[in-house]
Amino acid sequence: MKTILAFLLMSLSVAWAGPITLTVDVNTDKKEKEVKQGYPSNHKSKKGGMQELVTTDPRSLEISLGNTTTGEFPNLKVVYYLFAKDVNEKTVVLAKKGDKTVAVASLGKGRFTSETVVMTQHSAFSKTVDGKTETTPAAGFKFAGYGVQVLSGNQLLAETFDPPELKASIGLPETSTDSYEAKTPAKKKAN
Repeated sequence: MKTILAFLLMSLSVAWAGPITLTVDVNTDKKEKEVKQGYPSNHKSKKGGMQELVTTDPRSLEISLGNTTTGEFPNLKVVYYLFAKDVNEKTVVLAKKGDKTVAVASLGKGRFTSETVVMTQHSAFSKTVDGKTETTPAAGFKFAGYGVQVLSGNQLLAETFDPPELKASIGLPETSTDSYEAKTPAKKKAN
């Protein structure tokens, strides 16, 4: 009896999930590289300043679809969004929006990988020039999350946003996040 009840509950949860199941995995290959601008920040002598650390963070989405029905879905449109945040202003930007048409057979599965977006950050650093220390603030973008929507014509069949509040940002224009120049502070004019 317990087995039948468990099966019925499981069947109901699948029915509530809709005709398409959606899972998303985030792929990354984050790399850090020191740019010689002086001594590291943990060095005993601060003479020469701190080193700048440049981080490149490529991200893509591994998107999996499952058809829970006996009907076919020959032309599902999968729209994906990758979001980033400016490291200083903390504002969300749309780093990449893309779409792909996917066919999913009866009770079948479909899987693809989105385009890769590279997000670059520069750490804050300082250097001594002519006896004066100049500090350059951190700059660039870091990964903020993603969203995926699955449509059949104009009908939304499944969607996920992580974190959920990013759904409000899908109308933003795309912003390049792969190169971001560290801004050197303006030199003060001598009076």
